[in-house]
Amino acid sequence: MNGRLFQLLLLACACGGPGPSQPKGAACDVNLGVDACGPTLFCAAFDGRMVASCYELNSRKALETCAASDHCVSEACIVSNGSGKCRSMRGERCESMIGCKSSDATPLQCSAGGTCINFMCGRPCPATDCVAWGLFCVNGACGVPGGPCR
Repeated sequence: MNGRLFQLLLLACACGGPGPSQPKGAACDVNLGVDACGPTLFCAAFDGRMVASCYELNSRKALETCAASDHCVSEACIVSNGSGKCRSMRGERCESMIGCKSSDATPLQCSAGGTCINFMCGRPCPATDCVAWGLFCVNGACGVPGGPCR
């Protein structure tokens, strides 16, 4: 094959954009949907990127951009006005508009200080109410002896 023909073939392949089943971190074509990236990956342009790339499922951290719940470590993406953010988990920084990812065992709330905490933290208590949610009654309020309530 002569050099000029080879250059033309390379140019033709490059103009078509990335193909299906790209690896993690590689550029991808969002129009290919689930076929854009390999298994356990998804295609998106997050964090101000102009070119979409392949991300691992469940890899986006608290308050990072997401488009679906399986993008987030917390498995909870809250989408409003066309953009989404991953919900935070216990002890992580949070925003009240996004909220916290609660489990069945421990409902969480975003504290005034911007941290996901047990919804019972700081509430007045008889000891039995606090213990039911994994806390203790400390000085008349649900909490943790000698440490921050989470």
